[in-house]
Order: sequence, then structure tokens, then C-alpha cells
Amino acid sequence: MAYDSASQRMKITRIMICLVALLFGLLKEGAGFAMHKNFHLVSSSPYGLEKALTTTKGSASYSSRKHVFMEVYGNNMRVNFEAPGKKFGSVSKALDVVKNLFPCWVLSSAILGLLRPQSLIWFNGSCITWSLSFTMLCMGMTLEPKSFVRVLTRPKQVLAGVVCQYTIMPFLAYTMAKLYRLPPTLAAGVILVGCCPGGTASNLVTLIAKADVALSVTLTSISTLLACVVTPLMTSMLVGTLVPLDAKTLLVSTLQVVLAPVAAGLGLKVFAPNLCRASADITPVVGVFLVALICGAVVAGNAPALATLAPAAAATGAAVSASSWFSSAPARCVAALLSLHAGGFALGYFAPRAIGAYPAEARTVSIEVGMQNSALAAVLAAKAFSDPMIALPGAVSATCHSIMGSFLATLWRGAKLEDESVKELTDS
Repeated sequence: MAYDSASQRMKITRIMICLVALLFGLLKEGAGFAMHKNFHLVSSSPYGLEKALTTTKGSASYSSRKHVFMEVYGNNMRVNFEAPGKKFGSVSKALDVVKNLFPCWVLSSAILGLLRPQSLIWFNGSCITWSLSFTMLCMGMTLEPKSFVRVLTRPKQVLAGVVCQYTIMPFLAYTMAKLYRLPPTLAAGVILVGCCPGGTASNLVTLIAKADVALSVTLTSISTLLACVVTPLMTSMLVGTLVPLDAKTLLVSTLQVVLAPVAAGLGLKVFAPNLCRASADITPVVGVFLVALICGAVVAGNAPALATLAPAAAATGAAVSASSWFSSAPARCVAALLSLHAGGFALGYFAPRAIGAYPAEARTVSIEVGMQNSALAAVLAAKAFSDPMIALPGAVSATCHSIMGSFLATLWRGAKLEDESVKELTDS
């Protein structure tokens, strides 16, 4: 179905206006502080704030106008900056719930793209590219410079995670593409997924699994920056023999979609920390919905090909046997991706354990390896390859690893760790 370019531009404009309005509202209401957090300011003397609050030794006062709660203990004073009322705390909790339902949004968007492709087909081309760029910008805004310093203090764990990321997944993806006898286009898409860095959702899943969040953030940061070189290199090496590949376009696209937005986000984190704090609750939610939109749009664009999952016999009402269903190329692609991510989770756990990693560290590496930045794979496939089918595995992969990762994290959350490494590693 053809869409008017003016109508498409209007939809994009509305989305951008909504995003800007949300960020502006947070800045205005939060006054530079997160909505649901208390920020403590400790002073050696209370006299500097006497104009705002009148206090006496050992007393506590509250200013409804400034929304400041101050306690004085001897010569020290603690000031809590709070948003008025309880509504901001409830909004923050609601946003957390929305963010935690990430697999549901991705799955729902993919189903919508398959059943009603006309509802998402407009979200393509530059929409997808800019959406992923904004998601990577949001990721950059969450990074801390100390995450990179941690590489020097914990080199063994970081090196093990990065090596697993860029050895297990690329070659496992190539193996699965051959094992399931995928056609060249789908095989290229599966391999591209394997060559991408860890997904941003891995940090949330790591938190749910009670693993090492600090290590997860560090691994995601390092693997994302290395992707600017490693992803085009590994993809060219493994995919170049299957389908025509413009290696230069792939490299430039990776730099544009990954390095530039992440660097910009990190710059905002350093030079505009209040902005990052004010938007800390909303940007992950926006990123979740943008990734879901990307996956749904890619599925919608390939809906005719996905229709082959139900052979022609289904159109006449005849029963479809399991063998005929599995023999279709898209079905084999789904099976290959499920095997790829399952293998990534398993090998990502046992490989670090084999070299003496703590269970918490092994869980973290497992999640980082098993969950890929599939949205990046879909965008790079659309920009560097001519066949739109190559982007399909990226959309399917996002659904697969989100559900598998969330299920695994739930199991691990209920399991008791053998040691107290989480606390030790967090403190370090």
C-alpha cells in the first residue's frame, strides 16, 4: 500500500513533538531532579539555607513552597528535594511497569505487523534509522565515565564478556544458518544478528536476575563501541560469500547509528547531568516503544513472505502438518534464532564459569551474550543490503531473546546464589 509522504512526515513530526514535550515536562516539574528520588545535600553548616528554611539544632522543618525537607543534626544538615505529593512517585512506578513489560510490547508489535501490516508499514526508512539513533542516544545518557574506568579494575571479567560476545554469537549464528539450511537472505540476517553487540535491554534483565548490573553496563558500553569496527568486519567475513554486501556502507552506517548517538548521549551525561537525571525515568520507556515499533515495522514490511509460514493448503481449510510447517524458510529462520539465543545464553554462562567466574558474573555474561541489539541488525540490514528480507531476522530475534531472557531472569531471581559476589562486585 502506498502512503503519502506528507502524511508520513506529519506522523513523524507528531512523534517528535510528543517526545520533546515529555522531556520538557520532566525538566519543568523535576527542576533537575528525578521524579521519585530523594537527593541528599550534606552541608557542614546550615546557615547558607536559612533564607529558605528556619531551623534549630536537632529540629526538622518542611517548606511546601520549595518542596524541601531539611534535618539538622549537630553541625550537619541533610536536605531532601522531593516532588510535591505522591503523584510523581506513582507515575515513576507506572513507567517502571511499562519498561519491565518490554517483551510483551515487542511481541505485540510483531503480531500487529504480521496481522495488520498496513498499521505499521508507514514506519520505515528514516523513521527506523532515527528511532534507533534516539534509542542509542538514550543509552549514552545512562552511561557513566566510571563504567570505562572499571575496565582497568576488573579486566578479567570485562575481557571474558567481550570475547564471548564477539566469538560465540557470530560463529554460532553462522553454524545455525548452515544447520537449518536457510536461504542466503535469511542466513545473512541471522549472521548479522550474531555480529551485533549486546542489547540495551540486557541491563534491565540483569537487574531482574539479581546479577551484576555494574558489569552488565560496562559490557554493553564496551561491546557497543567495539561494534563500530567489529560488526562490519565480522559481517563482511561471514556474510560476504552469501549475498552482495556494501562493506563501506555498513561501516559508515554503524558509525552513524551507534558511535555518534552514544557519544552525544555520553556528552550530555557529562556536561548536562541535570537533563539526564530529569529524563532518566522516561527515556527507557521511549526506547522500549521505539524498539517495539522498529520490530513491528520490519515484520509488517515482510508480512507477505511471512505468510508462507502457513502453506497454501491452509487457504483451502486443509490441515497443515508439522513437517510442512517447519519446512518453510521463515519457520526454519525462527528455529535458527531460537537455537542461536539459547546457545548464547548457555555458552555465555558456562564459559566464564570454566575460568573461575562467580555465578553472578556468569549470569551477567550469559545475558549479555544471549541478548543482542537486534534493532541495530534490522537497521543495518536495511541500509547495507538491497533485499528487505535480510532485516526480518532482526525483528524476530528481538522477540525471541526478549522472551527467553525475561524467563531466564525470572528463574535466576528465585534461585539462591552460591556466594555474595553481587554485593562484593557492586561495592567495588
